[in-house]
Amino acid sequence: MRCGSPMKFNDRGDPISHQASHFKGRREEATRFDPENVDTLCYGCHQYFHENEDKHEIWAIELKGQRLVDEITIRSGSYKKKDRKLEALIWKQVYKDLKNEMSR
Repeated sequence: MRCGSPMKFNDRGDPISHQASHFKGRREEATRFDPENVDTLCYGCHQYFHENEDKHEIWAIELKGQRLVDEITIRSGSYKKKDRKLEALIWKQVYKDLKNEMSR
């Protein structure tokens, strides 16, 4: 989403060249699986933002807008009970649905 590099897929149609990048990191359980907190980045852009968190915030504001970035930041500091099994089920289904949609 930052540099515009094309995504590459394996024979099963799974993406292999890009990564999920969280504006608010994995430590923030409340936004760990929040779809508004994740963007698709190539490895280079992902590493760049890990090393330059201030630049990541500026980019997120440009992409999402100040209001949404503020909302994500507030949500990231709130408590949310972990339910990794449920999250895994939900996101596996979302991924399956996306793959089906792309193959049409």
